[in-house]
Amino acid sequence: MEYQVSSQPPWGQVHVLNYTANRVGSQEDSRNLKDTYSKLGYDVSIYEDLTEEQTISKFKDILDQSNLHDIPSITVFILGHGSNAYEFVTADGKRMNLENLRNQFSNERCPQLKGKPKIFMANFCREPINDSLTESDGDGTLEDLVNIHASAVGQRALRSRAIGTYFVSSLCHVLQNMTKPTDLRELYYQVVIEIKKRQERAQVTMWEDWSFRKFIVQKD
Repeated sequence: MEYQVSSQPPWGQVHVLNYTANRVGSQEDSRNLKDTYSKLGYDVSIYEDLTEEQTISKFKDILDQSNLHDIPSITVFILGHGSNAYEFVTADGKRMNLENLRNQFSNERCPQLKGKPKIFMANFCREPINDSLTESDGDGTLEDLVNIHASAVGQRALRSRAIGTYFVSSLCHVLQNMTKPTDLRELYYQVVIEIKKRQERAQVTMWEDWSFRKFIVQKD
């Protein structure tokens, strides 16, 4: 069973939160994602170097949109330094829990997006889980949500000065070369192959989802 899509673009919103400090080449990710998803027919917003408070405020803005119920899909990119398997660092050096951000999109907290695809793309190094991981507030039912990680637990998310992160550059390459609307899972497998082409010792990506159905990525 697949998600119903709009008959015309925009196919959804793409929100890119890019924390660029001490990440040479990371601005290429913002440019690449903006260009790629805009050409596909998505509404794209780029936010760079937000503090913890600004990040929280930005998610509130996303979820408080008056037309949220009418948005076909939501894709969120988190690009930055990791401090743990599910934590990243904001521009002011604070640690944020990715799970807490995802939980804001639960059916109870965000009924406007119930039954609609919610896609998280997390590109940060992932240290093994340990006691320093902050507690996740897990209230609510997560459904129709997928989290694609650029690296598995315990691995680095590598990047290049010239092309940005290997995950984002590979994803954009695959999307730019789509010849027809394609299921997100199939695109994910293609990204895995593309990363292996670009690295001698490729990072291992990770897919985790909560009752996520077939989602066809459209072309304008």
